[in-house]
Amino acid sequence: MSDAESTSKHDIRKYIVYETCLMELFEVCPVCKRVCTVKNKVLGTFISVKQLCEYCEYSRIWQRQPLLDSTPAGNLQLSAAVYISGASFFKLQRAMHLQIFLYDTFRRHARMFIEPAMVHKWNHSQNVMLQQLSEERKVILGGDMRADSPGHCAKFGSYTMMDLNTKTIVDLQLVQSNEVGGSSHMEKEGLKRSLALLDARGVTIDSIVTDRHPQIQKFLRDNNITKFYDVWHMEKELQSNYIKLAKPRTARK
Repeated sequence: MSDAESTSKHDIRKYIVYETCLMELFEVCPVCKRVCTVKNKVLGTFISVKQLCEYCEYSRIWQRQPLLDSTPAGNLQLSAAVYISGASFFKLQRAMHLQIFLYDTFRRHARMFIEPAMVHKWNHSQNVMLQQLSEERKVILGGDMRADSPGHCAKFGSYTMMDLNTKTIVDLQLVQSNEVGGSSHMEKEGLKRSLALLDARGVTIDSIVTDRHPQIQKFLRDNNITKFYDVWHMEKELQSNYIKLAKPRTARK
């Protein structure tokens, strides 16, 4: 087995090839050295070239990239690269005049392949982490929520729970404001869901580090969970208050 065959399709090196340079390889028959008939089949970044010599009847079909069933591997990997990196599909399409597939194909790749693969990977990693945490006596966690917009107009909130000993994310909970009667209740709901999951998996919590959200403080106190304040939030509040106090002084000067 050659090196190329033994290497996975994901790890094979890729090159950007210009169409005119590529077609030079098929203009002349490699047997009789005469001009050949060439036909192309294009599917996004995939191109298949059929070369036929009318004189000596030499023929061959060449493909730019391997196929995964009927899906070109390069198309799928490019969709994954754009999706995972957070890049813009349309900017990539315009930047180099790159021969690429349609946006609908990109979304289909994401829906059918990329997103299920990411969810599967996350679920597997999370199960391993929770199993390890369940075997520890004391687990110190840090939790906080990030909303899609500041203030009370947020529609979604993502609550993140981290194991502070290993600095590893152990759980993510997405909460929608209309589920809990308003955006001010999303953080508490996200915390409750994370704690319910950890409890179901047998994780013993020693303490939690969070911000000074009143609902969070009361909920943890009612459940006899030791709580510590995140000094970053406190520092941020002190800086904000200092700026507010300093502005009138500057105006008087």
